[in-house]
Amino acid sequence: MNKIVKIIVSGAIALVISCVAFFVYESLRYSHSRSWEKWKEYTWLIKDSEKHVDIGHSNVRERAIHSLFWYDNHTRFVIWEFKDLGKIDLDNIFFDEKFTLDEVDIRSGEVFNPNAKNRVRVKYGYSFNNAFSIHLDKQSEIRKRFEGANYKGFSADINKMSFSNEYREHQILFDYQEVIPSVVVLYKARGSFYVIIIDSKHPVHWTAINYLNLE
Repeated sequence: MNKIVKIIVSGAIALVISCVAFFVYESLRYSHSRSWEKWKEYTWLIKDSEKHVDIGHSNVRERAIHSLFWYDNHTRFVIWEFKDLGKIDLDNIFFDEKFTLDEVDIRSGEVFNPNAKNRVRVKYGYSFNNAFSIHLDKQSEIRKRFEGANYKGFSADINKMSFSNEYREHQILFDYQEVIPSVVVLYKARGSFYVIIIDSKHPVHWTAINYLNLE
């Protein structure tokens, strides 16, 4: 009997050690590194940024970079660069509304802004496989859609939003703690693909795209 107990205990300990080792491996391999300088490489996207933008940070992976900075301390810009999506056709990107996102659970990943109302969950090793879609939940509402030669987007009241790949697997989940009026712009430039999210302490309108240098 004691031998059986020892085997069970040993097996349980081995399983726990394996799970911890796998978690550490994933974290080391796939997590972003924090940079207080990288964000400055994205200020070209904002008009007159040298006058209005002076603080920010980035979360960096080799092929994807998440940056956040403030414009005059009242308007927030979140810029994701996905280098592997530089050749994506904007016409093949869809915005799905009234999607069920309550059951999306990204357990193996990072959380940006964990204590803030604009919490973002990011799957370890996320990949979009040359395809990209945006899903908005039932409590979100798109107010206006717009597009240009190399960009498209929408203004919306956002509760939850996700980015998914060609298999409709949710890779990044914006799990907001309250509805946040925002403008979302998908932009192709300089051989890369950018997702720009604008929100503000003041009411935000789709014309917030006028802040941007859309080349």
